[in-house]
Amino acid sequence: MTTMTRTLAGMIALLIGSAAFAQDTELTWKRHTSENGRFSILFPGTPKEQKQQTDSPLGKLNVYSLMVEPNANLAYLVSWNDYPAVIKDDDPQDVLSRVRDGNNQFLKGKLIADKKLSIGKEKHPAREIEFEFPFMGDTFIYRANVMLVDNRLYQVVMIGSKEVTHSDAADDYFRSLKLLPKKPVVCGVEDE
Repeated sequence: MTTMTRTLAGMIALLIGSAAFAQDTELTWKRHTSENGRFSILFPGTPKEQKQQTDSPLGKLNVYSLMVEPNANLAYLVSWNDYPAVIKDDDPQDVLSRVRDGNNQFLKGKLIADKKLSIGKEKHPAREIEFEFPFMGDTFIYRANVMLVDNRLYQVVMIGSKEVTHSDAADDYFRSLKLLPKKPVVCGVEDE
């Protein structure tokens, strides 16, 4: 399991653990845009932003995330990180398989679904994955779309009951991701 995957899985564990203290709120969906992440997505509330630096076999990685936890049994997470350019030499589906396996290993889950996808008009390689995993005497569903865009990994995650993670609102959440164009390179350095 890569350190980046451990970091994401750790954020998921923190999110689920802190959800026990979250208050139930009415879900108010609104579009959130992340200029740094180069995407927009619908969230049921205002996301908490987080940045962590982690070591990986490819060097230090900055992992960014946006999280919303509307109640004790429901969580939304979008994370992204940029791998070094050498990742482009790997088969994108192999990279996504390693992400899937690392997240599942951490959660000690049971793989329920794994479907290869291509997302957007650019046909970015992606995977739709789903695990069932135990937590505090309950069973949760981890549903995610993971996507590789050049050397950037995106993970759009929803954690909750099977009924909630397979609802129309959940499908709308996953479909709502819109990628933004890269900022122009100035003097050889991309503006983050």
